[in-house]
Amino acid sequence: MIFSIIKKIWAYHDKKVLSKIKETENIIQLKNIPYGSSVEHSLDIYHPKVMNNKLPAIINIHGGGFIYGDKEINRFFCLSLCKEGFIVFNVNYRLIAKNVKVPEQIKDILIAFEWICENISLYPASPNDVFLTGESAGAYLALLSCMIAKSKELMSIFNINVKKTLSIKALGLSCGFFNWADKKLYAPYRLFLTEKKYRRNLILKNISEIKDLPPVFISSNADDPLKNMSIEFVELLKNNNIRHEFLFIKNKGKNKTGHVFNIFYLDQELTIWLNTKMLDFFLCS
Repeated sequence: MIFSIIKKIWAYHDKKVLSKIKETENIIQLKNIPYGSSVEHSLDIYHPKVMNNKLPAIINIHGGGFIYGDKEINRFFCLSLCKEGFIVFNVNYRLIAKNVKVPEQIKDILIAFEWICENISLYPASPNDVFLTGESAGAYLALLSCMIAKSKELMSIFNINVKKTLSIKALGLSCGFFNWADKKLYAPYRLFLTEKKYRRNLILKNISEIKDLPPVFISSNADDPLKNMSIEFVELLKNNNIRHEFLFIKNKGKNKTGHVFNIFYLDQELTIWLNTKMLDFFLCS
């Protein structure tokens, strides 16, 4: 019951904000391409109409607390990245249900990786320049998917079997849900979203493969309710000598901040600056 109420509140907010964003021109939008066996296994591909060369690619994983959302919520954000010279793969995955928990969501994303790996040559994308973005729960799913994709041991632990995967050049994570061991959220949230046998392996500090992460761009702000998770995650990156850049916004001026503001308020100066910094980080990785 509580999750149903939360999803309705989030849906109301997102619909209200997204309705004010103007449609993007001069972008090819390929919608609802299936990548797996489930109806939720679909992705969109966006790229500029006019191109001279293969473009760097971004794979985007939407947030929504693992229980809510779909790729459509992140469409305008992805189109804004596309306008800057990227081809973007915007991925759906199954939401939490009776038979779907967090590891199954990661499996969905890795199946999407496999599909993109097999089909990337059909699109104007450079297979050697692939980046991964995610916000909130999507940041965590992107992070875990990146680590598991490079580790046969983790694939075995999470019962995931894909034959092909992608090499992710850098990650861009916004307002991430990074800490399953958080005392305020962990106990009630983990019972609904995870299976007992996987819980220890879902906590980042317990995953030794974190040392193999590519460069990571992290952003948060003083109005983000998950800000402490980002701060703790950055310390974990430091301890594992992972190249990273952390932008923590304290002074918002006239801009609206809060949880994942850079996904929704695309026209404000702070959003443009922040998302540009992320793309610059990608291109320098």
